Amino acid sequence: MENTEMREGYKFCSRCLDSVGEYRPVSEFYANASSNDGLSSWCKVCQKEYNKSYQKRVRVKARRKKYYQERKMIEAKTKQYPAKIPNKINLGSVIQKFLVAEIDAAVAKKLSKIL
Repeated sequence: MENTEMREGYKFCSRCLDSVGEYRPVSEFYANASSNDGLSSWCKVCQKEYNKSYQKRVRVKARRKKYYQERKMIEAKTKQYPAKIPNKINLGSVIQKFLVAEIDAAVAKKLSKIL
C-alpha cells in the first residue's frame, strides 16, 4: 500500500510524517471544520508540542517588548528632564557636603558655648 492512499479510519500527520512514517488512527486528530476531511492535518501530540513551544515564544517576546518599552520611556524622560534627575554619584556628594556643613555648624555652636 502506498503512502498516498488513505485507509478507512486512519490518516497521516503532516508534521510527524517523516519521523513516524505510518498511518495514525483518526481518533488521534482534532476536529477541524475548515479542512476537507473534517480533521486537523497534525495529530494531537504534534499539535500539543507546537502549542507549548508557541506559548513559550510568545512569553519571551512579550518580556522583551516590555523591557524595551520601559527602557525607551526612561530614556525619553531623562532627555526631557536632564536637570531634574541627578546622577547617584552627584546626589551622594551633595548629601555628603550638606552633612559635613551641618556637622561643622553644630560643632561650631557647641564650641562657642564652651568658649
